[in-house]
Parts: sequence; C-alpha cells; structure tokens
Amino acid sequence: MTITFVPGEVNKSAHSVAQGNWKNHHILVYGSGNNLIITGATLSPGNKKPNPSNIEKNLQTIYLDRDPQAIDIDSQNGRIVIAVGSTIIVYAPVNEYMKIPKWSQCLEFKVDETVNCVKWACCEDEIVVGTGLNLMLFHIYNEYGDLKITKRWCSPQSNPISDLIITSYGSKILTTSGHYDRMVKVWSRINYSDDNTLFEVSYLQHPRGTYVSAYHCRVHHDESHQEHQPRRRITDPSMANIKNIRGYIDNANQDNGDIIYTFTNDYQLRVWASYEYSGHNHIQCWANLDLSTSFTSICSILIIENYYMNQGVITLLKKLTHDFASDDSDLLLVISDLGEFKLFAITNISQCPPNNIHFIPINPDKSYRFTENSFPVDTKKQSPAITLNSIQSEEFITSILNPILVKDIAFLNNDPHIHHLSFAIHDRIKNTIRYDILDLYKLLDPHTDSSGISLVSKFQGHTKSIRKIVKSNSLFSKHNILLSISNFPEHNYIWEPIILSEDQFNIMSVTKRFQINVSHADDSKCAGICDAVIINDVEPPVGLRRRHIVVSIERDGHISVWDCNQDDQPAELITRHNLTFKQPPRAFILTQWPSEDHIESQVKQYCILAIFEQDLVHAWRLTLSYTEDHKITEIRFVDQPISSIPQEEEIYQIGTVDAFIQQHTGSVLSVIDTEGLLKTYSLDFTGNALSWKLTNTLVTNIKRASKIHGSTIINKFAVVDETGTVLTIWDIMQGVLEYEEQFPIENGAVKDLDWTFISEESTSNAILSIGFSRFVLLYTQLRYDYTNKIPTFATLKKIDISDYTSHEIGDSIWLDGGYLIIGSGNQFFIDDRWVKLGSSTIDSMIRQLMSGYHRNEKSEFTEIYESDEEEGEDETEDEPVEEDSVYDIAHLVRVLNGPLPIYHPQFLVQALFMSQVNSVMKILVKLFQVLRNGDRIAWDLNLDIEQEIYQTQGITVSVKEDQPKQIGVLQRRMSSIFSIDVFTKFNDELADLLTEKLMKISMPLLTRHQQSTLISIIAIVKELNKHLLSLDDNGIRFMIGFKLFQLSTKQHKLSMRDINWALHSDNKELLLNAVEDYYKSRLKWENIKATGLVYWIKTKRFIKLIETAARNEFSETRDPSGRVSLFYLALRKKQILIGLWRTVNHPEQQKMLKFLNNDFTQDRWRSAALKNAFVLLGKHRFMDAAYFFLLGDACDDCCSTIATKLGDIPLAIAIAKVYNGSDSVTNENDNSSLFKVIENYVLPRAVINGDRWTTSWIFWQLGYKELSIQALIKSPITMALDNRDKFVAGRGVQKDEFVVSTKGQSFLRDDPVLILLFNDLRHKKINYLKGSLNITKQEEFQFIIKVCMIYTRMGCDYLALLLLRNWTFNEQELQKTFEWGSPPRTSVLNNKPSQIKMLESEHGSSGGDVPNLLSSFANGDSEAPRKPLVNKSPPPLQAFEEPDMSSFSFGY
Repeated sequence: MTITFVPGEVNKSAHSVAQGNWKNHHILVYGSGNNLIITGATLSPGNKKPNPSNIEKNLQTIYLDRDPQAIDIDSQNGRIVIAVGSTIIVYAPVNEYMKIPKWSQCLEFKVDETVNCVKWACCEDEIVVGTGLNLMLFHIYNEYGDLKITKRWCSPQSNPISDLIITSYGSKILTTSGHYDRMVKVWSRINYSDDNTLFEVSYLQHPRGTYVSAYHCRVHHDESHQEHQPRRRITDPSMANIKNIRGYIDNANQDNGDIIYTFTNDYQLRVWASYEYSGHNHIQCWANLDLSTSFTSICSILIIENYYMNQGVITLLKKLTHDFASDDSDLLLVISDLGEFKLFAITNISQCPPNNIHFIPINPDKSYRFTENSFPVDTKKQSPAITLNSIQSEEFITSILNPILVKDIAFLNNDPHIHHLSFAIHDRIKNTIRYDILDLYKLLDPHTDSSGISLVSKFQGHTKSIRKIVKSNSLFSKHNILLSISNFPEHNYIWEPIILSEDQFNIMSVTKRFQINVSHADDSKCAGICDAVIINDVEPPVGLRRRHIVVSIERDGHISVWDCNQDDQPAELITRHNLTFKQPPRAFILTQWPSEDHIESQVKQYCILAIFEQDLVHAWRLTLSYTEDHKITEIRFVDQPISSIPQEEEIYQIGTVDAFIQQHTGSVLSVIDTEGLLKTYSLDFTGNALSWKLTNTLVTNIKRASKIHGSTIINKFAVVDETGTVLTIWDIMQGVLEYEEQFPIENGAVKDLDWTFISEESTSNAILSIGFSRFVLLYTQLRYDYTNKIPTFATLKKIDISDYTSHEIGDSIWLDGGYLIIGSGNQFFIDDRWVKLGSSTIDSMIRQLMSGYHRNEKSEFTEIYESDEEEGEDETEDEPVEEDSVYDIAHLVRVLNGPLPIYHPQFLVQALFMSQVNSVMKILVKLFQVLRNGDRIAWDLNLDIEQEIYQTQGITVSVKEDQPKQIGVLQRRMSSIFSIDVFTKFNDELADLLTEKLMKISMPLLTRHQQSTLISIIAIVKELNKHLLSLDDNGIRFMIGFKLFQLSTKQHKLSMRDINWALHSDNKELLLNAVEDYYKSRLKWENIKATGLVYWIKTKRFIKLIETAARNEFSETRDPSGRVSLFYLALRKKQILIGLWRTVNHPEQQKMLKFLNNDFTQDRWRSAALKNAFVLLGKHRFMDAAYFFLLGDACDDCCSTIATKLGDIPLAIAIAKVYNGSDSVTNENDNSSLFKVIENYVLPRAVINGDRWTTSWIFWQLGYKELSIQALIKSPITMALDNRDKFVAGRGVQKDEFVVSTKGQSFLRDDPVLILLFNDLRHKKINYLKGSLNITKQEEFQFIIKVCMIYTRMGCDYLALLLLRNWTFNEQELQKTFEWGSPPRTSVLNNKPSQIKMLESEHGSSGGDVPNLLSSFANGDSEAPRKPLVNKSPPPLQAFEEPDMSSFSFGY
C-alpha cells in the first residue's frame, strides 16, 4: 500500500524548496502558503529490493504564522531551517532513528530584518542568512542538550541579497544581489572563530548587458565518497593557518581549488576556479561554452558532478568520450523551454590550474526530451510592456524572467542499492513541484530512446480546505476526473489523474487543470459551490488536451454551467440561472437522456436533477450539439418539468445511487423513511414532464438512518444507523442483508460511504470505503459460505492519515481502477490499488491462500486462474509469501471473491449436495495425480469439469468425426514412457494416500482450515462410497452433513437443513443406525438433541429412543431427578421411576417415593402435583416443576415451562411427542401439545429469522405436506400470514405479530440447496407435487435465478450452470395426470433429468411467461435433450416401497 501525497501549492519564492538526504531518509521540504510541508521516503537498511511498495513515505505539515520565504536542509543532522519574515526557525528530528521521521521546533531567533534566503554549512553547523541590508553568519551549537546560537560574522550590503550558496565547510559564500546582477560575489573565509571570523570578497564579473541567471559551486570529494560511502569529516584547506590544525587537513584536496559554474542570460556557460597566491584567494574564468546554438530558448542548466557517478556510469562515459577522466569530469544538461535537453561532458575540471577544460557533446544524434508530465511545457505568459517597474515586479520575475527553477541534483537515497539521482523542478506559474528521478545508465545509453528521466511525484494542491469532492461521468473516454470544492467561490478546481512512472506499480497522482470561479459581480458575497455534476471529455481527447462540462449549484441561489476547454485556464461560464430558493439540494443528479440512434452522434442530451424536498424537485436539460468529427457547436441549458417524488412515507434521508449515466432505466435516487423503509426510483422519460418510477423496495428496520449510499452497478446498498456506528450492507436485488458490523465508539461516527466496482475477467467485486474523521476503511466482498460462519465482507486495508495531518477528512471519492482520493484540509491523499500485508484484518487468510502458489513474469496472479495447458513447461519452486508482500487489489479480490478452484471444499460439498458424487471422486483422483506427479496445481487441475459434470448427468458433447480422438480428461502422462496411471479410480487406498499428501503440502488458494476441511471431505467421500447403493439422495445428503458435524470442532449440533434431509429420506432407519453407531448405542439426550432426532424420527421409534436415553443417563449419573424423571413420566412409566428412586441415595428420596406412590388418576393428587409444580417454579427449579406438571397431566404447562424457562425447545417437542404418543388408554396420538409448542415457540422464531428449513418442517409436522414444499420457496412470513387458519392449536398468528429481524433478512436465509429438496420432493410424492403446483412459474423462475446468483457468489459457477441446464418447469396440466384412474408416470417420479425432459416435451414448453434458462448459453442446443437415450445411463435399481396412503384419493 502506497499513499501518494498532494500536499498543497508551493510558494513562488525561489528558495521555498529544498531537498536532501539524512541517514536513510530522503527529504523534500517546501513552503505552501503558511504551511511547511516535509515529505520524503525512508528505506529500511535491510531492504535489498526497494520499490514503491516497501519504501515508507512520510508527510508532516507544520502550520506557521506567515509564509516561509527560504528553506534549507542540513544533511548531516537532519535539521531544517526556515525564514519567516525576520524570524529564523530551526526544526530538528524528534529522534535520531525513526521509521517515519518527525520534526519539532528546537530553536527560534530574530534578525531584525526581512530574510530573503538562508543556507546551511553542514559540516560546520553554520547558517548563512541573506537579508535586504546584511549578509550574516550564525553558528549553531549544543549546550547541555539545548541548541544555542551565536553570530559569527556580519557584512552590510549595498543591495538586497537575492540568492546565495555556501560550501559544506563554510569556506566560501557566493551571493548575488537582485535578479539582474552580472557579478557574483565570492566571500572567501580567512579564519574560523566565534569572535573574529573574517572573509574577503572577490567578484566574478560578466559582460555588461548580461546578468547571471544561475550559478553552481562544485562539491569537494575524494574516492571514499563514491558508491554512497558515508562522508568523513574533512577540514577545509583554508584552515591551514590555524594553529595545531594541519594534522587534520585533507591533503588529497589541498591543491584543488573551488570550481564555480555560472550561466548568463546570453546562454553562456563559464567555468571559474579559485587559487591562492600570496596568502590571498583569487578566482578566474578558465573556460566558456556558448550554448546559444543549442536551443532557441533555454530554460535552465543542470550540473551532474562526478561525485554522483558510480564506476559503471564512468565506464560507459569512457566509451562515449575518449578523454573522460574517472574523477575529473562532470556532466551538463542544457534544458529548453519545451522540455528538450542536450548533454555535455565537462572534462579536466579538477586540474590545478584547470586550463585544459573541454566540453564534449554526449550522444549528439540522440533526441533527448523529458517524459510526459515530468517537465512543465508552455509555461511563459505573454510578456507585458517592459518598464523599469514592471521588470522588477514579483509577477514579472516569477512568470516571465524565471518561471522554471531546476534545483540541484541529489542522490535519491543514501543506499548502495539505489543508483538513481533526483532533482526538483519548481514551476512558479502553476505553483507545482515536479520531483523527477534520473537514471544515468538510460541517459547515456545511445541505443535507447529513453531519456532516463521520469516523474516520481508532483506536488501541488489547494490553498483552502477541501469541503467536497465530486467525480465526473465519462463520455468520450473512461478516465474520470474530479472537482474539489472549498468554502470559497474562487477555490474550486478540476483535477485530472496522471500515472507516475514507477515501473509496474502505476502510482497515481492528480494534476490541477481548471479553476471554477463562481464569484460574480452582482453578488460580492457569493458563498461558493454547494454541489456539482461533471461530464468529462465531452469531446474526444487530443493528447493531454481534454474538454469537460461542469454544472454547479451555488449557495447564493444560482445554477451555472461551465466549459473547461483551455488547459490550465479558468473555466468559461456558459450560462447562469436563478433559483427561487437558496438552500442546498439534498441530492444533485446527472443522467443521460435517452435518444434515438440516428441522432445520438449529433446530439447528446443530459438531465440534471436537484432534489430539495419531496415536493420540491427541479430539472434541467443539457444539450450538446456536435459536428461530424465530434466537435461541440452549441451548448444549451433549459428548464425541464418534472413531477414530485411519489413517496407516501415522510422522507428522512435522500441519497444518490451510483450508476452508469447511459443506463436510462436504472435507479438514480434512493430515499429512506424514519422506520427504515428504503426505496429507489428511476426516471420515466416517456411523457412531456419527467416522472418517477419505483424500482426497488427494501425493509431494513433501521430507524432514522444517518447515511445511505447505493450502487446499481453492483446492486449493493450501505446503510448506517442513527448512532453512526452500525453498518449494514444489503443486496438490493435479492433483498437480503449481506453484512452487519458495529464499530467501536472510539472510531466516532461514519462520515462517508463510497462504492466502487472492480471487474477482472470473470470476477466482479464491490469495494466499499467507509470514512471516519481520521481514517478510511476499505471493505471487500468475500464469497458466500453456508457451511462456516465467514462474513461476506472484510476489511481489506485501513488508510490512516492521522500520521500525516492534524486535519479531519473532508471528503473521499473513488477514481478509476481502485484508486481512492481523500481530501483533508488543503491536501489530497491518494491510496493506490496495492494491498500490502500487514494493513488488513484478513492478512492471515491472504497469506494462507497465497501460500504454495507460483509467481511468474507476467503477473503474480496470472497462474492462479490459468491452466497449465502446455506440456513440458518449466517448473519453478514455490516462493514463500514474504512479510511485505504486495498485491494488486483487482487480482486479490479474484482470489477472495472469484470462482473457487474445483478442489475447494465448499465447491466439493455443494457438488455432493447436488448428487455429483462421481464428479467429486474424479476431481479427487485428478488432484492426487497432480500432487503425485509434482505438477503445477492449476485452478481447474487441467480437468474439463464442465464436461465431467455433463457426462455424469448423461449429457455428452458431440465431437466432429474429422477431429482426432482426444485423450481422456482424467488420463495424464505419468512419464515420458508410460501413458497409464495406476490411480484412476477413487478407492480407500487412494483416499488414504491423498490425505497423507495433503498433510504435508500446502495447497494454493486454501487456508489451513479449508485444507483441513478438504481432508474431511475426502473421508466423507470415502465413507459415502460404501453407502451409494443403499441410501437415497436425501440420505446421502444427511450423511454428508452428519460427517461434517462429526469432524468439526466448532459445530455443536446438526442444522435444520441436515434434519430436513433425514426427514425426507426413505432410509431413516439406516440413518438412525449410523447415528447410533457413532455414539456406540449409548444415546443420551444431548446426543439426541445434537443430531435433531426429535424432528425426523417417527414417534413410535422416538419413544424407544427416549426410553433408552433415560436409561443411559440414569446409569451414568445415578440421579433419578431432573431429566430422568421427566423422561419416565413422559413415557408414563411411573413405576419404573419409583424403582429407580428406591435404588439411590438422594436427599429427597423419601419425599419423592411417598408422593409418587399416590394415584394421579385422581383429581386430588393431580391438583397436588400442580401445586407442587408452581411452588417449584417459584424456587426456579424449572426441570423439577416440568415433570410435576406431567404428574398433574398438564403436558401443555410442562412444555411451556421447558420452552420458556429452560429455553430448550427440542426437549419441549420431545416431551409433547412422547407423552401423547405413549397414551395407551386412548391409543390415539393427541398432538395438541405438540402443535401448541410449534405454533407458540418454533413458528415465531422461524418467521423472525427467515428460516425456510424450519418453516417447511413446521408444515410437515402439522400435516400440511403441500404447504411444506411451498415453504422451501416462499418466505416464512408469507407462509405464516397466508395460512393463518392452519394455526389454531396455539395463540394463532396475527398479521402484525411478526417483525423480521436483521438475521431473518440475512443472505443465509436463501440456502441454495433449498431448491434441491424442492425438486426432489415434487418428483417423489403426489401431494408434494400438488403443493409445488401452487408455486407460480414466475416465483419458481425467480427463485432459480436467485439460487444461481447465490452459487455464483459462493464461487460455484459450474454448479449454477448445471442447475440452469437441468431444471424443468412442470405445467399445470400435469395435475390431470394424477387424477384417480390415471396411473402416475414413472418418468416424473424418478428424479432423472433426461426423463423429465421427455415428459416436458410431451406436455409442451414451460410457458411463454417464463424465460428460457438455456437461452444465454451458446452450446445449449435445445435439441440436445430430445435425442434418444442411447448413451444415457439407466436409473439405479430401487427396492419396492409401499406407497404412502396420502397418495391415493378414494373419493369420499
């Protein structure tokens, strides 16, 4: 993760920018208004492969009273000195060693004069200060931990100092006075002391009529400085006359004088060298280079000293120039106003005297040019009339005379792994800094077109705080722009994104293009823009020139249209309309007007909407007329009539909906009332006046929501509650809750919500940014998971700006490609599309998913989704996931939310539920072959899974006769000799070997938990292999759930889904045997409850189980009270219970024996039992009270006590079943108690939680099997309300009794395997089929589509395709088939897709109102299912089953 800073506009002062290196920190400091911006990058010492992702960027903003005029950095100790008016302030690093350095003020003093420039003499801790009257030298020293300052020297000046340079050792000071000075003053030091520091002055005179525009002093160096070696403290030779100092003199440099380069306005470069004669310092010009023929207009020069060249660069230069000395030559860049430059070598520069200097052109035939955006082009303004006053004005100097300042070169970082150089370009017209890097190898290479210069960062920004950011809508390009809005009418700017050249990382920044100044003469108190909409690229872009249209709502009651056509110029006002009121709109919307195709190329029409209140809506039509070459000829903006919003409820919040403006039918507006009813509306363009159409309604039950934001592109809606701390995310199409989270109170309230949509090939993913006051959280989608409690959204990364600024976040917005723009204060923070491990809450998951996967040169993620189709590819070893691994967010979301690899346990489990046991076996066999052969683990294991699934369903894919016969998809070459693998069939041996492999190998795209689950799946398939012929489909599905329950450490009981499988299985006794075997025939109540036997075992068999459980529990606890007494009394076996009480030693033994020996068929003892029960209730002995209710024959009260006081509804159901089923007197089952428990306690929970599985069981248990199958499709609350007359045993169902909870609205309520049970039941028995016919075809179709969408969200796309291909709709006419006298068709009762297809062809298609599910598949030939069943597998043999009596109608 990399944050790019846009910290603010740079000041125009020539000395307001400085850069340098301190330790492992590269620092760039500049003044922005009254702010001091300190930015840079830190490279950790152990980082051997530096790149933008592992370099720590830092930003610190220090707020000052006034604008800083001059800034400089001391590279020895990291101190920063600034001049603010007449005050000098020194900032020092807080600590010497910091990962992210911070500075604090350590010294402040005044000089009583306005300071023009200030510089450090790093090696001497001196500061030289140039003012309007004096040139001063100060010494900074440390005294007992505090910094002190003393003035060492001061010299009055006849003219103000405008520029100065001081050498590192303070031996020389170079100054110029004014911007037209032709003499450079050189102050040479005579001695060093605090009391008697002296300088002598020399003049570098240039011809009359010229002036010095730039000058540079060459740095002293020796061989130890090469390759970024740390500098050792060297005393300057000029200190030789100081006593006892000669031993510290650097003799290597003693004969070397100082070299000074000067460049004048007549384009002459002069080389000056100093020498000592008779104890005095003399300077002379030794060489001159005429550059007037290089370019018509030269902007600046840049000296690259030999100090910055390593041995490789010097070797390359020796090949290009024959007399290039390794330590005696510099490079010169001559830069034109158009961004072109030429390169020269300056040789023999260090000779004493330097009387043999040569200027050698380097690669004269190569056309050197700055890369795009790395240099300001066409910056000079039209020169005004030349007068004495005008040429001395600040405006003339910054925009005409010296608009571009190229700062001196520096190392990019003090690190041997980095050989790049850096320099800053100060654009004083646009107030920007371009921070460029220079690669000398590319610069000098004659065989490449690259100039070696690239843009690293561009520093600019606002001068006022950003209040709102608006993103554009694209027309002729897909590159969105943004508008930043401040509280001031003139400070609103259009920004266009630029990609910085940082290799493959594509770090993005933004550049300022246009100003929107809404102030106007008729209202001097204009408060600025409150909202706006933008259409970018209304004409096709030409190079960097782009044209945009902005429509803004102004706070003073106007709406204005602006044309942004001239680059870097204020936008032009097209029209301004008055509004009848001045309040800000609650929503401001742009959408495209539908137009006919034949006129769309000539005219583009847009609709702009301003919603102020429900009944206060304004609309305008924006029309753009074009020529044939797409040039705008006319822009019209007129009022458009529109109706009010047809909202019956009072609107509490209004929000816009993100959508493509070309989608005329999509939702554009969302509203929510105080009770949480969310509605979305689209526009109806058919009438003369615009009107609204309701598109979606969603009951969220979130009262007084504080934030809502949705997107029709991804069909997601985010809603924040009244407190601003609870976030819910909804799927608006399915109407389900996908995610809910409560944030800590210390985070504060949610300030902003923004959606973006990232699409990568077959994967679409929603990312939500949640803005708080100081940080932003990015949430990404995760797959649906119905077997584990995994959330559907997770925090991908946290963007915290509190380390960079003290301002709160003003606004944030997404730009193209996953870049997030954050506005805070007057600064932008741009988060890139890269995710660095360590910044996410799902780091552990990502590390495990990426473990064991291969990297390649194309992309880190390419091989995850690509098959190894070519034989003989080079195998590479797995690379571990490093601590600082960085991933592209677009690729990462494919791993988190894309299609699952076919060996993923969730895919395999869902395939098993769809009865694809053979396909799962083939996948496991293929996985073992890949692992055994050491092949690369591809996403699909190089297995044609689509073909395998279709073959399993009896569907074959035709192959042309002229094509060669392909090798079977499960056959893979084991070696170059053998072509047959001995492991081609799933069996126990292969399962054991595969499990052993998986215990040793980390699988890609699987977490450790998922790999453990995969091992469990192998064990399940191994077990199922033994039961395939003895169990039906529902029995197999139950066994899958039961085995997962056995192998899980977190699952405590079977789900209602697993219980329904068993309930509708015809092999219940076999399933019960499996349960008993697992518990070793020692079933206790906890085991019965965990396996849900109370729900699916028939009453008579269940009574025996309860008796066994009671016996087992007593034998283990030897305590007849509590549950043991409850069970025996429910079984009506009081005498056995009395016998148990007699055999134990219990405190209440005698009391219980005495009481139990009474005859409870008499009213007297029943009444006594009931009285005791109520007494026990008062003592909170609820279990004892329950069985005393049974003694009093009050089963209803017993069940109520268990359900309400103990909260054990399964136990209440069990007691109701057993007590009434054990009544030997009437020999009839009285189910009233059971029905009351169901209606009073089970049904409300099922409705509130939206539990279709439980609702289906309820109707089945009540005896309404026709309704039971409908409950699988229809919502529980609909089933309860539509069938209120069926619930008469309990308190009944009232219309307003149930309110669906957020859990009931969760996506988990729509389990995809519901449709499998629905399909199985309707082909099993007639009463189920009759019930299914009450489901309309449209309801069935919508549920099928919903299930397929769920499978896609689960990553099981193949299964969604399989379901679509094999589903059939039953016609209403089929009901005639099952009337009395007409035998049932076996082709319907047998659950075989091929036979169902035949029946469908007999009775016609599924109807015109239901879309064809196969219409979207190219290979879904409608004739294929009607081919003769020659190659189809026969149905399995089935044992005779006595028909259910409910299947027959006797006509009574």
